[in-house]
Amino acid sequence: MPDLATALRQALDDWEPPTATPAPAPAPEPAKEYFTVTNNVCRTTFNYVRDNPAKTRVEVAKALSQQGYKPGSVSSLLGQMLKQGMMRESAHLLYVTTNEYAPLKSTRALKALAAKPKEQPRKIVTITRRAAPVAEPTVQAEKEWQPSDVIDKLTLRQALALFKELRNILVS
Repeated sequence: MPDLATALRQALDDWEPPTATPAPAPAPEPAKEYFTVTNNVCRTTFNYVRDNPAKTRVEVAKALSQQGYKPGSVSSLLGQMLKQGMMRESAHLLYVTTNEYAPLKSTRALKALAAKPKEQPRKIVTITRRAAPVAEPTVQAEKEWQPSDVIDKLTLRQALALFKELRNILVS
């Protein structure tokens, strides 16, 4: 006597014959591609300036236009990279300031960085007096001298007079 599972399988096979080939499983849908990168003009521009320093903006745009990039795009990217400090321009010649390419920051991110004031540590001068007479006050720390402390308080005429005096000192 066959077991129960075998008997049921036999009964089902007799009742409905098996199909020749099972239906194929549906293929998974390909992932949606929202944006395909056709070229990376940012990275190419950076790498070109890194590999060919001391070129003008026009020379860089002309060289990359021969590689198929739009001169307007290259010129715009050079301006953005200069503004963000990835490159520097000396006597109209371009040089990179870093060895590796980093994606450009958005204008909003740059404005947020510029809005944050850079805090410099300052030394605070505190003078304490005691109830008993003391000859000199106790000074805990001295404030660092900054040229801007003097320059910010000068008028234009005073600054010009200071400039002339300093020039006379250097010449003599």
